[in-house]
Amino acid sequence: MVYGLILFFLTVACSEKPQPLSIQVLPARLASDARGPQYADWDTVRFSGGTRTKAATYVVAPEPLFTEWNIIAFNAANQNDSSYAIAARLNAHAKRKMQDFSADPSRLKDPLGLNGLGWDWTTIGDLEPQGLCGSGLIELLAELRRHELMSPKGVFADKKRQLELVPQRGITFSRLDASNLAQAKAANFCGQYIVLRAIGLDPGAVQKLYLAGGFANYVDIQAAIEIGFLAPVPQTRIAKVGNAAVQGAREVLLSKSKRDRIEALVKQIEHIELETTADFFELFVDGCQFKPMPTTL
Repeated sequence: MVYGLILFFLTVACSEKPQPLSIQVLPARLASDARGPQYADWDTVRFSGGTRTKAATYVVAPEPLFTEWNIIAFNAANQNDSSYAIAARLNAHAKRKMQDFSADPSRLKDPLGLNGLGWDWTTIGDLEPQGLCGSGLIELLAELRRHELMSPKGVFADKKRQLELVPQRGITFSRLDASNLAQAKAANFCGQYIVLRAIGLDPGAVQKLYLAGGFANYVDIQAAIEIGFLAPVPQTRIAKVGNAAVQGAREVLLSKSKRDRIEALVKQIEHIELETTADFFELFVDGCQFKPMPTTL
């Protein structure tokens, strides 16, 4: 879910070409004011602040007051202070909803959440954002594909060259970024594809897939599968094992039996030269697309 806050901020992508609306307007409250069981299922959204408003954390209701079906006209425009101004004309149903909502005096100063026009993000340690980490890039790519904001070939909707993710912090994502990530992902794609095919296994037949290393600990497995970064192995068979190199070194130093076992396993390793595979180039080109790996190889 991605949110903006009407009256406070909107991260809307504006263009000269009209875009189809996909909007939900939802009740929201400052998290510090939202106490009680009635807020248990509300989503938490952190606003990093802007020229007119300080940073704050809000909670947003799960059920909307109204959606795009109740908006007759909608317009958003950039302001000089990097915020956005919006104008919306509502139908009779939405007007009644707003009148009922504002009839309660305690709600008059409450913001409204706008779902569907911006980016929701969190940071490590809840600090100010400074950039995108590797696992964050994987989730970003998956979200862009899920919402059809980017094609499998990395072309952004409306042929944009760059997406403003956190404009107040200068954090963007460009077509060049997508292209570089596509090539890095393709190498990973080819390695998994070629090895699985060489041993005669489809991804669904893999009994256990271990993800090692600090980076793997934070990868969203579903997102990684959706963009073709990981083979579509059933998620119940995928295990994140952390720093396996350190753990392995510790075990072979402390256990002769495990050292003997690893020495025997090393002799069974078969080296596969990916670049000498006959269809490597075709697989690499296919792997540059942000789409899942085939389930049948």
